[in-house]
Amino acid sequence: ASISRIDLNGDSRFHLDGSSLDSIAVNIGSRDTPLGSPRVELTGASSLVANRLEMSGTPGESSSLLHLDGASTASFEDARIGAGGSSAVYVGGGSELTTGSSDVGTGGQGSVVIEGAGSRWNSGRVRVADSFFEPPSSGSVVVRSGGVIESTGAFGEVWVGQITGAVGAIEVEGAGSRWRANGLGIAGSTVAAGGGTGSARIRDGGVFDASGGSVVVWENGTLELDGGSVIAQGVDVRGALEGDGSIVADLTNSGRISSGHRALEIDGDYAQTATGIFELELDMLDIGLDRIEISGDAVLDGVLSVHLLADPFELAGVPLYFLEANSITGTFATVEATGIDPGLLQLLIESNRVGITIIPEPGSGLLLALGLWPLAWLRRSLR
Repeated sequence: ASISRIDLNGDSRFHLDGSSLDSIAVNIGSRDTPLGSPRVELTGASSLVANRLEMSGTPGESSSLLHLDGASTASFEDARIGAGGSSAVYVGGGSELTTGSSDVGTGGQGSVVIEGAGSRWNSGRVRVADSFFEPPSSGSVVVRSGGVIESTGAFGEVWVGQITGAVGAIEVEGAGSRWRANGLGIAGSTVAAGGGTGSARIRDGGVFDASGGSVVVWENGTLELDGGSVIAQGVDVRGALEGDGSIVADLTNSGRISSGHRALEIDGDYAQTATGIFELELDMLDIGLDRIEISGDAVLDGVLSVHLLADPFELAGVPLYFLEANSITGTFATVEATGIDPGLLQLLIESNRVGITIIPEPGSGLLLALGLWPLAWLRRSLR
């Protein structure tokens, strides 16, 4: 069957169950009709094909929904999700969404969830939060529980939080969950910084595969790994890289890296520039140590920032190695510290690893700096 266009407002509902439909355009919701939550639902292996999808709602009053389930399919040449107000797309139950270039959060709040094995979104370029509209746009995309997103069509890159004032976030969660793209720009595109804020969280076995291009984390961006993996031709960190997981790429750190109490693994080379910061937390010995494991070569510069969270007497004199590589070139230009005088930290540079130790048996200068006279007196009294 075919219909010229689908326009839904208020509490309207359009439901396809085991049917196929072609249309010129699908408009779900309106910024001018502040009533209800219009929705389009596809179940029972239904099929919907249209040139354009636009979803919107009145800010704070109504939202719109496109829901695919039961191995259904929907295809649009162009998609705007969150073009004012609040809009959501859900793809589950082995269903498949196909779009050309797509905007999630463009003048409003847009969200997309791809959930479950067999559920997928095939797209061209995806821009998450990319509009100057007031209030600022926000957008999120989550792929979880074995879902897949393929952004490898024409201009198949992912841009998160590109435009000034916009806030974008993406997440890939769970084993089998995967987002494959030709590149990822966080708080910008892959070639230019934006004025928005962007974050990408890859966790619990999820994978962001940008092997067709590069990953760039701009100054207002954060890439968080929590047991996830990123694959790319190169990863350029100018904002923040946090957590533990794996990077399969050469990595350049001109921003800030904080690995957490497990390992950040880099299958490639590592270069820290003069503006780069590596944050190292020193905790109790049985807690674990921030560390970075590099299969290739490491070139060091910039800042090592040490945060002491433990009793310095427990760690004094103990070599704490936090970076391993095939070879080490250079050193950190500056060592900063909180919780201890940085002058009492000794950097250990070896051919293939880097560590730090606290100078043992500290004198009165250290004790005054730490305010630990009572602790020192108690320690000596127990000898």
